[in-house]
Parts: sequence; structure tokens; C-alpha cells
Amino acid sequence: MKKIIICFLCIVVNAVSYGQIAIGTTTPSASALLELSSTTKGLLPPRMIKAQIDAIASPAEGLIVYCTDCSAKGLYVNNGNEFINLVNGTSLSASAVAAIVAASDNSADGNPSIADLTSVGLTGLVAGNLGAYEIAIDAATPALTTVAELQTIINNANVTVTILAQIGSDADSSTQNSMLTIAELNLIVPALTGINAANETAYRNYIDANPNSFSSPATQTEVQAMISFLNIPTVVGAGGAIFMDRNLGATRVATSSDDSDAYGGLYQWGRNTDGHQFRTSSITAGPVTSGNEGSDFISRAGNNDWLSPSDNTRWNGATKGAHDPCPDGFRVPTDAEWTTERSAWATNNAAGAFNSPLKLPAGGRRDPSGTLECLNTSGMCWSSVASSTSHAFGLLFNSSTAFVDTNHSKVYALAIRCIRDSN
Repeated sequence: MKKIIICFLCIVVNAVSYGQIAIGTTTPSASALLELSSTTKGLLPPRMIKAQIDAIASPAEGLIVYCTDCSAKGLYVNNGNEFINLVNGTSLSASAVAAIVAASDNSADGNPSIADLTSVGLTGLVAGNLGAYEIAIDAATPALTTVAELQTIINNANVTVTILAQIGSDADSSTQNSMLTIAELNLIVPALTGINAANETAYRNYIDANPNSFSSPATQTEVQAMISFLNIPTVVGAGGAIFMDRNLGATRVATSSDDSDAYGGLYQWGRNTDGHQFRTSSITAGPVTSGNEGSDFISRAGNNDWLSPSDNTRWNGATKGAHDPCPDGFRVPTDAEWTTERSAWATNNAAGAFNSPLKLPAGGRRDPSGTLECLNTSGMCWSSVASSTSHAFGLLFNSSTAFVDTNHSKVYALAIRCIRDSN
């Protein structure tokens, strides 16, 4: 025993004197604090089963152990968040993380539980935020594989809950103005799309002005709807109403009356965006019943409806109908709204239509057989109001005149220019 103590003291004295410890050599590398040299023996680190490793309290970053019962046996080092395999970087908790990800496919079933999340070493967990955790974990792309990635999602989900609560509170308050920032929107998980830094003030104003658009707390769906709505470019028409700045389906604002990139799609009255609006879509003989529209233009002989029985509520006037193709916050204009707009043009013809703030092009129409006609000479835009079971009001303009027409049967396909919905 005395010899062992003396030997240990010599090593300590040597380490203190020279700042190095060497075993098996008298000439350790100058870069090494500890050097072990042997041609017959190795270094044996602590050997543990996974349960024992998991039980280590507050493991230090850099702590090394050997796992004897892991699916990938070997040395594991703690990286500050978890133990990872020294050879391939695989998380010691990979299987547990995979189970948590797999269980997060239904935010309503309470699985994984807070206990499950705690078991892999996650911190900052709030029981009331469990649903938010599951939604964020399930939406993560690519799928989460490490505890560190899970922890980031948990942290962001906690922030998300706080931000959504504040949005809901601001929307409900008549005295508190929103101070939402772009940075906060970018923290929300699952990630929102289409965030525009230039719209920060517009987002705040929208929250303050539209209390009925948000729950308390707000939902991510509601916030995404706000972002998408404010990203739609608009223009104030000659009559004072706010319209989309281009025809539905157009790629740009018209640069001339015959700008083909500004024509947009051609819609049969009462139909949604289902593929039939493309100018070269296939043609199917009608009429058809509701629910069987498909994606083709539906032809029908004579001035009739493509639908049987007819339904005048599909676009539903000033109250947006279930089949209205305009994006959220917009709808097909009424005949009265088109009359107000047309009456404010400088000239009552196609030139007046193009020279108006709406820059309406002469994009033609498809007749009851599906044939494209009147291209570059006339423009027609549907209204949301039916004039009979088979006909509907629409704006028509050509080189000599412009008026709101009652003679277009619903089987025709005309352009749509969406108006902002104030309801």
C-alpha cells in the first residue's frame, strides 16, 4: 500500500511540475496532458448499460462512456445535449426520439406525453403546450432524429404559443395596438410561408382591424390566412372598390389590351378552380350534376347551364359562395359593383377598360362548345349574380362599347377579376 501511495504521489508531483501525465513512456508529447503508451494493453473507460448512462445526473459535456447494450455498442460522448456515438454520431436516444416523432401524428391523443418528452432529457416543457409540441414535431422536415433537434422544436413551440396568444389578445383589444414583428412570425412552428418583411406594418394593422379573423389565442391557420391575404397585390378601381390587380390566373398586370400573360383563366359561371379554367382544357358534353364537374370544360348546346339542376347560389352575389374561385378575402364582384366600376371609366369601351386602374385586357371567352373566341377584340368578366336559372350578369367591353350584360349563359367561360370581400 505504501508503494502505491508513493507512486501516486510521484505522478501527482510530476503532473504539477510539468503539467503532463505519462504512463508507459518518459517522453510524452508536448501537446498531451495525459499520454498512455502500451503495445499490449488498452484504455478501459467506464462500461455501462444504457439505463445506467441515462441515469447519470447532469452529465458534463465531453463525458465519455462505453455502452454495452446499445444497438450500436461503443463509445459515446456527451455533446452538451445528449450522448452520441463517437464513430457515427448516432444519438444514444435515437430509438426514443424516433418513437416520439412517430407518436406525434395526432395532437389530440396526448401521445407522446410530457413524461415521454422528459425521459429523453428535454427541458422547458409546459404541460399546456403539449398539443403545440406534437404539431411542431410532426411537421418538422426532415424528421427529427436527435434530442438536440427535439429541444429546438420544444423551445420554438413555447415561443409560438406565446406569440399566438399575444396576437389573439391584440385582435380582441380596442385599446392595445399590435406590435407583432417579422422576427416573431419567423419563430412560429410549424413554419409560416410567404412572410414579407415589407408587410410588417400591414400585419399589425390587419390584426387591429380584424378582430373576427382571430381566435384567442390565435391559431396558426388564422395567421397564415392573414399573410396570404396581404401578399395578394391589389389596386383601387376607378369606382373606389379594391380589386386584385390582375385577372384570376394571370401572371402579371396587363401591359396592353392584348397582353396574353394578363388574360388569366376562363371560368364557367359557378365553377371553382378545378382545371377547366385553362384555355386549352379538354371538353366534356354536359350538363352534369353537382359534384361531377371534373376538370374539363363542360359543353352544352344552346344558351343553357352546364349544371343540372341549375344553382344560382354557387357564387351567391355579395355573400361569397361555396364554389367562388377567388382567394380568401376576395370574391367574384356583383353586377352592381361592375356597374359602378364601368361608370367611372374615362371611355366606355375596351380602351377605357385597359386605361382604368384595373388594366382589364381583351382576353376573349369560350363559347358553349368550348371554342375560344373574341380574343384581343373583346373582354368579358363574370359577376357573381345570376339573371335567371341559365344566365348570369357579366361585364362586356369591346372597341365600341362597354356594359353589364345579362345575355351570357352560364355555360360560357369568362374571365374573373376578384374584388375584396368586406364581409
